[in-house]
Amino acid sequence: QLLKVLDQKYAMAQDGGPAWADAGVICPWQLYQLYGDEAVLRKSYPSMRAFVEYNLSRCEGKDDLRPPATFHCFGDWLNVDDDTPKPLIFSAYLARSTQLLAQAAEVLGLEEDAERFRSKAEQLRGAFQEDWWEEAGPG
Repeated sequence: QLLKVLDQKYAMAQDGGPAWADAGVICPWQLYQLYGDEAVLRKSYPSMRAFVEYNLSRCEGKDDLRPPATFHCFGDWLNVDDDTPKPLIFSAYLARSTQLLAQAAEVLGLEEDAERFRSKAEQLRGAFQEDWWEEAGPG
């Protein structure tokens, strides 16, 4: 029993990092997309929601939509020659996971959740664009 408690405390101290931990939301959605089987969403939905809500609860800054001051992040493994800002990675994955959660809620007929997370995903998307998007000018 003690090992179980210690494992839980260790797991809670480690957030898994954006992208890696988001697999708990992304993979069930992709399985649903591939096979059309709602059972995987129904079974995974509580943990998908808990993960998104956990990350939302950690957000701070303007409108509580920005990444926390400290979080674990492995970085961008696809862009190794350029140091992609870790807050950008956190923000992008949280917005996407929140959007996927809203879509899963809609499939499962959880309209209140669908609307809540759809709205939050749009807010996160707006915050991402405000913080990271620059209009490209000519030349």
